Amino acid sequence: MASRSLKRLEEIIFRKVATVVQRDLADPRLGFVTITHVKLARDFESCRVWWSCLEEGGARTATAAALDAARPFIQREVAGALRLRKVPILFLEFDEAIEGIDRMTRLIRDARAEDDQREAARGETSSPEAAPQADAAPDPDHS
Repeated sequence: MASRSLKRLEEIIFRKVATVVQRDLADPRLGFVTITHVKLARDFESCRVWWSCLEEGGARTATAAALDAARPFIQREVAGALRLRKVPILFLEFDEAIEGIDRMTRLIRDARAEDDQREAARGETSSPEAAPQADAAPDPDHS
């Protein structure tokens, strides 16, 4: 289990990196980037920072290149926020999990749309009079 100081430092790094990326970077290659989470090594030597973006393909590659070029600047900003003797080395990585969640969401949405289309096709071929009325209340006179 991570110590409180490790969690606290991860939170500081998370907030600082997110702020720097959103407010201080002006690279035109940089798309809409979200910092998803941070994992600081127990020895404070290294820190992995995961990011996500809405772009795909070449635009995502350009965003990765922009973040890689900005890494020394981000590193200096984090160093100022931490005030430690030795600052962890930052490693910026694309968060594949977010992409997987997005892919699963699309698959579920597509499956639901197919089910709706099948239901609509079934409804068109059968008449509503032939279907039993399960929602109708029983007639109290015919019990």
